[in-house]
Amino acid sequence: MPELPEVETIVKDLLGAVLNKKIVALKVFPGSERLFIKHRSSYFKKQLINHSVNHLSRHGKYIIFHLSEKKFLIMHLRMTGSMSVSTRKNSQLKYEKIRIIFSDDTAISFMDIRKFGTIDIVNTLDILKDKLGPDAISDEFNVEFLVDQLKRKQSSIKAALLDQRIAAGVGNIYADEACWDAKINPLAPAASLKKKQINQLCNSIKMVLNNSISNRGTSINNYMDLAGNQGYHQTKVAVYGRNGEPCIKCRSIIIKIRVVGRGTFYCPKCQNK
Repeated sequence: MPELPEVETIVKDLLGAVLNKKIVALKVFPGSERLFIKHRSSYFKKQLINHSVNHLSRHGKYIIFHLSEKKFLIMHLRMTGSMSVSTRKNSQLKYEKIRIIFSDDTAISFMDIRKFGTIDIVNTLDILKDKLGPDAISDEFNVEFLVDQLKRKQSSIKAALLDQRIAAGVGNIYADEACWDAKINPLAPAASLKKKQINQLCNSIKMVLNNSISNRGTSINNYMDLAGNQGYHQTKVAVYGRNGEPCIKCRSIIIKIRVVGRGTFYCPKCQNK
């Protein structure tokens, strides 16, 4: 699943491709209706056409198109979603579900192998504020917030970090990387962490996310940017996906376990608390 750095990369690329352009058509390919939340694609066409993209932003893993007349188009790539720049006349891309066409014939395509992605159009962003915590690289995501949230959790710290009400944008890759950098065992009870540990964890989360943004994301699975290129951060990961390999700090062997059903990688020596 694309996480915060991958979605941030896509949003920055989209800004260069569609900012201030007017939507003139929406093409929906067969079998794609399940992507649309609440309404059928015909409703989306009526709501989108003749609106311009005034801005793009991101909250957690959500892509937000700020449209004219105070409308917001919200996309979530989920497990296997991706986006690409194309044109009105391009033939259907592999796994392409929808194509948004602009007045200059530029188009953006939403592809999804497993069809778990979602698309919605709303008049307010309150729907995101109600179900998401602060974005994990924002100023609002800080040690005071984390201390308050973690003391309420009855789960492991790894499970807590996957909760989007706590760390919006953090997923499996960066939860593991942040725990390793902070020297915290992913199985440690979230409520047991001391403030010093939480402060380090908060700093580690922001560091690993920002480092990955600088490297245009992690392409361990199927993530590609808007141009179809891989990110570079997979060459920089410390533990994720490195089961049986030596830790880059202590040379102990990285172990893979499962936490809340997710493959979890850690160093038993560096992360013994």
